[in-house]
Amino acid sequence: MKTAAYWLWLQSAMGPGANAQDMFAAFGTARAVWEAVPTARAVSAAFTPRQLNAMRECAPRDFAPLIRGCAAKGWSIITPESPDYPALLRTIINPPLALFCHGDTEILSHPMPLGVVGTRGASYKSRKITNRLCVSLTGAGALIVSGGALGVDSAAHEGALAAEGKTVAVLGAGLDSPYLSENAPLRRRISESGVLVTEFPPGTDVKPRNFPIRNRIISGMCRGVLVIEAGERSGSLITAGCALEQGRDVFAVPGDIAESTNNGSNKLIREGAKPVFSAYDVLEDYAMRFPGLVDLSRADTVLEHAPEYVPPVEKPKKKSVKKADEKTPADTHKKPYVPFTAPAGTKSTPAPQSPVTTVCPEACSPGAKAVFAVLTAEPRGADEIARDCAMPVGEVMAAVTELELFGAARRAAGNRFARA
Repeated sequence: MKTAAYWLWLQSAMGPGANAQDMFAAFGTARAVWEAVPTARAVSAAFTPRQLNAMRECAPRDFAPLIRGCAAKGWSIITPESPDYPALLRTIINPPLALFCHGDTEILSHPMPLGVVGTRGASYKSRKITNRLCVSLTGAGALIVSGGALGVDSAAHEGALAAEGKTVAVLGAGLDSPYLSENAPLRRRISESGVLVTEFPPGTDVKPRNFPIRNRIISGMCRGVLVIEAGERSGSLITAGCALEQGRDVFAVPGDIAESTNNGSNKLIREGAKPVFSAYDVLEDYAMRFPGLVDLSRADTVLEHAPEYVPPVEKPKKKSVKKADEKTPADTHKKPYVPFTAPAGTKSTPAPQSPVTTVCPEACSPGAKAVFAVLTAEPRGADEIARDCAMPVGEVMAAVTELELFGAARRAAGNRFARA
């Protein structure tokens, strides 16, 4: 039986994003788990009762049709035993046990992968900056890894391809998912000169909870993550949070403080992320830490010197025109701003605080709902939350990031979490 069948069986039983390091320590391989007696699995403390039950409900041979179907479509399946499995990804607490790939999997062993993430609704300026940075980063020897979505992701992949380099797109659905069909041409080009990667098997449609699970792969397989134009509730901040938990570097491009879409990336800089003004800012530390990985002579020190990028022509937005017979009320004209000054002796009233979320979004997974039930307004540590809801810490972290994406949880200092 193919080795991949054992890993697919184990990943199906444990679930995506599950803590696998205890399993590695106790058994080493998926085949060893399969060949172990049920008692040995139970006493290893590497699996939850739910996972142990799932292991008994199917067998590795049940995944033979899936393996044949992927092979027929030219898709490969790599596991922690595969030579192309990303070495950095293997070290995180919850590495994927099987990755479905379309393209050149050899590039996954690239020594200098960098994640580039940001908002899907990126401005023209941010897409231009992203593209030109990635052209320069690729030229200097980095491998660009992003999420294959619109906005910053697309600009990052396009920059890598424009520099005649290769790039990796980590998807939040199956390889056959029609998600973002408008971006299908780009994904096709990536599969031809790079690789598409996903933890989710064919037939898996896109769901909001998939993206926090996907994001820890982007950060986990990279040496660092660069954030460009991200709001305070952006999924890009979840990726940055995963990067910090995994011991990866975090970079951010400063943005206009008057634009809310830059609040997240600017906040990262305030909390210690390295500000980036050129490709050199990203790569200079790696040149000293890993001599020979990058060619700093090809990394632009000023963004304006990077190769010119001509973004696609955007359709102009239609402006609303008032009808001739419409009258403008006299009080609708803009008035000059006058700062408010409280009368002398008057106590100022603090602004009302946003109420704490009391209802968990219906679209959340059962695990996220269980974690939400034990969250409070006061931040709590992941270990404490895991104890209260009887879940492994790895599953708690995946559930919390899912809640963050829904705006139902917030991350505090010291890797603690509370209701939003």
